Amino acid sequence: MAHGSGTRTRRSGQKKNPKPPPIHAVCRDPEIPDLDSDPARDKNKIQRLHQLGTDISIAFKKCTGDPGDGADYIDPRTALAILLFRLSKTNLDLATIYGSALSQRVGFGSDGDTDEMAKKVAWSLYQAADHNMRLETRFKGMDWVRSHPESPVGDPLVRPCAPVSVPDVGDDAHQDDKIERLHQLGRDVSAAFEACTGAQFWTPDYLDGRIALAILLVYLASTNLALIEAQGSALGGVPGHGATTDLDRSAKFAAQKFLGEADHNVRMHVRYKGLA
Repeated sequence: MAHGSGTRTRRSGQKKNPKPPPIHAVCRDPEIPDLDSDPARDKNKIQRLHQLGTDISIAFKKCTGDPGDGADYIDPRTALAILLFRLSKTNLDLATIYGSALSQRVGFGSDGDTDEMAKKVAWSLYQAADHNMRLETRFKGMDWVRSHPESPVGDPLVRPCAPVSVPDVGDDAHQDDKIERLHQLGRDVSAAFEACTGAQFWTPDYLDGRIALAILLVYLASTNLALIEAQGSALGGVPGHGATTDLDRSAKFAAQKFLGEADHNVRMHVRYKGLA
């Protein structure tokens, strides 16, 4: 059944879209973060990173709902793209203020060249996140924004939506609720992130936010790519289906680019254990 002009149709006998991987995964052996010189603290920090993935998975499912929810369902590709954009901006802010975390000194950078490179990489990641989001998210026009001044486009605990970039996530009967759920996702992710890093940054148990965020971005970027490879661009407006062939191809390229930038970013903040 076709879903709008120019969208793909499902051929008879074609396999269903494969189930995307979970929003977090286990560390591959050659890529185990080296987070602390003390083995007990290092193990605890790794466990907290995995718990962060679990907590965000739960919050993400709460935000999107289930496909059976009909018009109340938020396409996971759209929700994830928006979340990645917000997290990439935070990553850029942290790198700009503090530099690289490779020194493993909380609140300090590494050396001048490494810090400068970390800023440039963070900026490239942010640009890639913006490109990825534009291929997964529709936005309301200014006519809609002007006619809905009461729409909850901002939230004091998360970065507000700019008036010219309010996501179009459904008809007016569902729009405000979905936007609020996206903001609640931001609050839930913030809470889960603080539970992972800890709040007492002066103690050895604290996990540098730059490190935790860089690792999180890689795993979420991998999930983002898997979703888009399986389903295409969300601009077609039908969850589980793509848009036009060209848009789907562009979305895949943008997701690949974003994952590559996220991998480069994590190397600017995270040490890894050797194979020995």
